[in-house]
Formats: sequence, C-alpha cells, structure tokens
Amino acid sequence: MQTIRTIGQVLLLSSLVLGAAACGKKSPVTSKPEEPQRNGTDLESVSGKFNDLEPVLSADGTRILFISARDSSDVAPTRKAYKSEWLAAQAPGAPVRVTAVDLGLERQATLSPDGNWIAIVASNAGRTELYLQDFAGASAPVRITDDALEDAEPVFSPDSKLLAWIARDAASGTAAAVVVALGGGTEAEVLRLGVFVSQPTEFVTLIGWLPVESGYRLLTATPAPVAAGLTNVSYFDFVAAPDAQAAVRTPWLDAVPLSSNVEPRLAATKGMFARRVLPVGSKLSTAGGGGETPQRMPVKNEAVFADPTVAGAVAEFADPPGHEVLALGGLTADGTSGIFVARSVYRCDPAAKTYLYGTSIILAATDATSFTRFVPRISPAGFDVAKDFCDTKRADETSGRVDDKILAATVNANATPTKMRILYVTRFTNVFDAACNLKAGDPEILAMEVDGDAKAVAPVSNFRAPIVDSPRGAAAACVL
Repeated sequence: MQTIRTIGQVLLLSSLVLGAAACGKKSPVTSKPEEPQRNGTDLESVSGKFNDLEPVLSADGTRILFISARDSSDVAPTRKAYKSEWLAAQAPGAPVRVTAVDLGLERQATLSPDGNWIAIVASNAGRTELYLQDFAGASAPVRITDDALEDAEPVFSPDSKLLAWIARDAASGTAAAVVVALGGGTEAEVLRLGVFVSQPTEFVTLIGWLPVESGYRLLTATPAPVAAGLTNVSYFDFVAAPDAQAAVRTPWLDAVPLSSNVEPRLAATKGMFARRVLPVGSKLSTAGGGGETPQRMPVKNEAVFADPTVAGAVAEFADPPGHEVLALGGLTADGTSGIFVARSVYRCDPAAKTYLYGTSIILAATDATSFTRFVPRISPAGFDVAKDFCDTKRADETSGRVDDKILAATVNANATPTKMRILYVTRFTNVFDAACNLKAGDPEILAMEVDGDAKAVAPVSNFRAPIVDSPRGAAAACVL
C-alpha cells in the first residue's frame, strides 16, 4: 500500500495501465449518438445554451437533476447542474441551481439513492474534480478530490454512504476505480488521508454498484486481453470501505462487445447492457408493433440482460425491439423489466418509397420475451403517449412526431413494471421560428408518469416550449 493523497478513505479497487489502446478509451457518458436526418435538415442543436441534458431521478421519483446552460449566454454557454422536485399528483416544479457558488463547467451530476446528496463533476482552470452538495442546499459544496487526475462518472452506493468514480491520468494513461467513504458529508468527514490498491494490468472503462443484502458489490468493466473491442465485467464484494483493499475479483461477463457509448444499468438481480452486434448488421430488427410497417434493418447496439449469479449468461431478443439502442434508462426494483431508448426505421404507408426514423422508449422484460413501446408526443390538446409511430406522424410525413428525437431516458429505482416515473430528453424538430430564435434540435427534458395503462407527460425544462406544426417563420406562433 502507498499513501498517495488526501481524499477520505480512498481505495482503488482496480485500475490502470499504460498503452495507446487504453489512452484511447472514451467516457461512456460523454459520447454522442449518430444523428439522423429529416429531409436534409440536420438536427444538431443551434445553441448550447438551450441544451438540457443528463436527467437524473431519485429512487422514489420525487427529486430531479439535470445539466443546462440556461442562465449563461449564447456566445459562451456554461453548463451547470439544476434541481427540481416532482411531488405526487403534480407536474415537476421550477428548476433552480444546485450550488450557489461557481464550480466551473458542471456535468455528470448524480443523486444518492436516499435523495439527500448530489455528486457533481466540475472542470475549472484545467482541472476536473468531484464535489458533494446536499440536495437541500443548506451548506456549501464539499470538494471530494484535489488532484491532477480527471475524476468523473461518480456513482453512489445503494445505501448512499460510499461514492465511487473513475480517476483517469492523461499523462500516464491510467484509469482507476475509486471508492470514498462519505461519513456525514461534511468537509471534515470526507477529506481524510486515504490509500489505494492498484492492479497494473487493467484500465477501468465502466463502474457501478450492484445491490446486495449486506456489504457492498462494486462492478468494473475493463478491456478484454483476448481481442480489441471486447470487455470483461467483474465485481468486488466487501463489507466496509477499508475491506475493499483486499476484495477478491469475481468474473461476470468475459469478452463481451459492450458499447462504450451507453452506460449500463444495474439492479439487485439484473444488469442491463448495450452490446455491439458484430459484425454490424448480423442481426435485423423488426421495428413494427403498431400501425407502422416494420422494416428489417441492421442493429448496431442491442439491449442484453445478465444475472450476476450466472457467470457469462445473457438474455437477448431474437428480434431486437428497435433499430438501435441509444441509451439505457434503468431497471425496475424487482429486476423484471428495463427501460431503454431505441431508434427504429419504419413506413406508415407500405407503398411509400421513403423510410422514416423514429425514436421511442421501450419497456422490456429482462428475460427478453416481450416489450412495450412508448411514443411520447405533443398534440394540440397537450402531451400524450401513443403506442406506435403512425399515430403521431405529421400530414406530410416529414417527421414521425413532434418530439422527434429522444436522446436519453431514466427511470426511478423503486419503479415497478406497471408504476414508474421516467425522465427523458427529446429534441423537438417541428418548430422553426426565426423571429423568436427557436431552432430545431434544442433538447428539452420531459417527465412521464406511468400508472398501469395511464400515462401522463409534463415538461421539466419547459424553457423553449415547442408549438405543434407552427409554420416556418411565423412570429405570432412563438412561445417562450
């Protein structure tokens, strides 16, 4: 063991290796999925100021986090973390800043399972550090790290007492899974002398917690040595933070082509991963299910489900429910269902020569036997949810629906297969109003409540609300 830095019972469970292959790894939460086209119109956001992204939902579904640059300028948008409360039988409340101080460029805000703590990644003056902030905002943020490493992708333990993250050293090409005991969350309790243990043959690319009845189980993913592009997934069991130094690795999945663009989701009895299909196009998706005509198209990423008690086994759909998995949203508390965002290709008219892209939220059984499609939309009467794309198409079929490009989704951890709360990020593409500077492609965050067959949708960001089928350039149609 070697004393390295002051962070607070810091324990590196796995890490580190030099090499060009390791240095080239990308964070799974910063990569951007490929953008489709609509009649030649690029859906890239026009202004970074209006990008509301990275939604996070507390386990009980009552507290919300997201990242936005809404209070900065168009010229130099600076993203900050925002919070909101979503009380029972109400729409989400107005969002406010998480911190009262300027930490720099904020991203990857995450919420502890008990809803009381927020971890924030902040970059400032060439350094990337982690901060801890109480949700109520009663005290100033506490800096957890103070080093030259890129400390990112924080995740709280199921009991909210530990925080894990990946620490990368660009100079040496190392990547470490780090754990810190938070104590009571005060500066005196968090910042204590720490030690770490390293394994010099690994480079950690993904990290997460698997709930267990007692103690802790930390999952890590590392490149498989057998071939480039493959990943090994393992986990470490320990009773308390100091025991992590001697934790024994348990292999789970070996040499799996996991997507580096999609963060996995974990529950007590299941893990949900996005697996790259190799070679691309070896699987075909039947993307129908409603009024649309299914088109069998190549799948790049598919959702697979794994049980940590059964090493190496995964459940997979014979016909993946969607053209491509864009983001994984989470698992229900009992592990029987998972939420993810998928992109499909379809035709509403079988005789049509053109195909349409559509994105939807998929609720899938984790035994890969069935799935349900949610297609959120905005109609003149307000928000609602359809079951297929053709219920939401515009008259000219230039786009599948008003919220035309869903980028990400997350579900509350206490959800059941029939009762859940979902946050999702969508890019509206029907509104072009130059007089109001409302451009296609600006992401908004919406909240969906599912209670059996009943589904209600309400805005979270509601910063630049879209207008249904407003004519291009019509100033009178603008809503801000």
